[in-house]
Amino acid sequence: MVKPKYKGRSTINPSKASTNPDRVQGAGGQNMRDRATIRRLNMYRQKERRNSRGKVIKPLQYQSTVASGTVARVEPNIKWFGNTRVIKQSSLQKFQEEMDIVMKDPYRVVMKQSKLPMSLLHDRIRPHVRWGHPWQ
Repeated sequence: MVKPKYKGRSTINPSKASTNPDRVQGAGGQNMRDRATIRRLNMYRQKERRNSRGKVIKPLQYQSTVASGTVARVEPNIKWFGNTRVIKQSSLQKFQEEMDIVMKDPYRVVMKQSKLPMSLLHDRIRPHVRWGHPWQ
């Protein structure tokens, strides 16, 4: 009779390790790991397959590769975006204009500047370098 190539779930593993889903309930009682938890923890323990040059041939099961140039989308979840502040573009422009007026007037003082988004007043992301030099 031919032996099966892989042992299925019909066989019982006699070991008493915490990673064995078929172990006998011992002193742990109801606090033992269930089969799904054991499978998840064993999945984290795996290693990716690499070729002789060290390049990853097959990534890990829980890692997904996204093709270059594709746009990733962040799911709108309250858990991630619950404590963020949002402002309309028109409100931001009005705030910028009023703050410019207040900053130029020497008789007006802004109290509690730390509460205001002062970094939104000036767009210094890409300063125009050519504007600083005279035209020749």
